[in-house]
Amino acid sequence: MNGVPLPFEKTMPQFIEAARKNGTWVCPTLITHWNRAHFQELPAKYKNDPRMQFTAPVLKRFWMGHTAEWSSDTHIQETLLQWRTNDVKTLHDDGIPIIAGTDLGFYYVFPGDLRAELAYYVEAGLSPLDAIRTATINPAIYLNREKELGSVEKGKLADFVMLDANPLDDIHNLHLIRTAVFNGRFFDRAALDAIMPKF
Repeated sequence: MNGVPLPFEKTMPQFIEAARKNGTWVCPTLITHWNRAHFQELPAKYKNDPRMQFTAPVLKRFWMGHTAEWSSDTHIQETLLQWRTNDVKTLHDDGIPIIAGTDLGFYYVFPGDLRAELAYYVEAGLSPLDAIRTATINPAIYLNREKELGSVEKGKLADFVMLDANPLDDIHNLHLIRTAVFNGRFFDRAALDAIMPKF
């Protein structure tokens, strides 16, 4: 399920009961709601972001098309963002499994970047470890591939990053990538910088 329900007191308990009964997983995509509520800030925020030079022109045009009819009054969007943020903690505390996603294509959502989404989960009240699980072991469990993916163990596929600081201390340390292993290939910081500058 993409998104989370609105926080109506009468319907949230019913949704949680139905989700638990049916084995429903939730993908909140808070980044889309944050970007919608703060859309006027984003062009200046990302003007010098190195990812912009790697973003396809067609995707940039698609982003701009999103905002053509958006109102400058973001009160409703800010309220919706707060509701959905609150719901993430409620669902997690009630045992509804969460998977991280970003809804690629939405305004200023860069391909493959889950780090902002995980930071929003921490702001919502999840621990950094629980936030990281939404992008690692939880998707593997959902896909019934936890014996192959989702954690660093002998015999599993080894796609992972090594960081300069512990993300369990601060989720933003996910930006401090020192090395990466992807499809069996090792990339040090210099090799990563040759692909894309650090951001």
